[in-house]
Amino acid sequence: MSETNKHSIETISDKSTRSRKDDQALGKIVLTQTEIDEFAERHLQQIKNISKGIRDTELQFAERKRKKEKEDGSPMSEKEFIAWEDDLAFSLSLQQKEIESLRKYRPGFAYKTAEVAKATDPMIAYSGINNPEVANTIEAQAGRFYDERRSALLKAITNSDRPEEEKQEDRHYILGFWQLVAAHLDYKHQSNAFSDPSEGWSYDRSRTKAHDAVVNGLNKLNDLAEKYGTRRFTVRNFWDSTKRIKSSPETIDRARYDRDIVEEYYAIAFKYDINQELARLEREQGWTGIYR
Repeated sequence: MSETNKHSIETISDKSTRSRKDDQALGKIVLTQTEIDEFAERHLQQIKNISKGIRDTELQFAERKRKKEKEDGSPMSEKEFIAWEDDLAFSLSLQQKEIESLRKYRPGFAYKTAEVAKATDPMIAYSGINNPEVANTIEAQAGRFYDERRSALLKAITNSDRPEEEKQEDRHYILGFWQLVAAHLDYKHQSNAFSDPSEGWSYDRSRTKAHDAVVNGLNKLNDLAEKYGTRRFTVRNFWDSTKRIKSSPETIDRARYDRDIVEEYYAIAFKYDINQELARLEREQGWTGIYR
């Protein structure tokens, strides 16, 4: 059915005294529940197909990255990276259109968060907490170009005709993103050996909130890039822990994957700053180790 079709959609059960023939004469499209189920299943299958293609793109990118670094010892050029990133962004846009179509036919069932997470699961190229392969995804590797995209966004803000107070607020948010990362690092590398279980629970909750703040902070940077017409920092926005549903392993895995991606992103984007921060933590808290 065309995305531009403006007719309303009803099921037979939605009707009262009108006949299906009368509704069709009025320009309405009246579908049986079986027809709606068929449309929904078709969109759900298309989502799965697109998601598999997204996963394949990520795997091919990772292989290309390894080959490039092995052959000449240098990272992929920005031009080549952007081509990969644009390909991923296009596939994600197709996926989102199918999800919206699915919502139209099955607003009360197939568009549930758990259902969509399950359908899009193949897009997860790698899974598992702190899996080093996550760093080789397109989304994480976009961190290599954080400084360039940040500078472009700040320049666009300066040249914008928006009110100065609004522009200053947006600049302040951009410049403060590192502080969100540093706060998460503090929690990440604090000792979690607590004698009182309640202290451990409080620590875990605070650490999760700090991680979520980084996730939402990166999402905000993407929103600002859209607002001022510059390139996004990443091709999509990410889930924080509040999106997961305890009864749904799919949503738990998806939220974990997104949080891992964001952590790898900032590990790449702020490599120098993180080394400095860890040196401070070592001095002040006695923590020793390396990040990645």
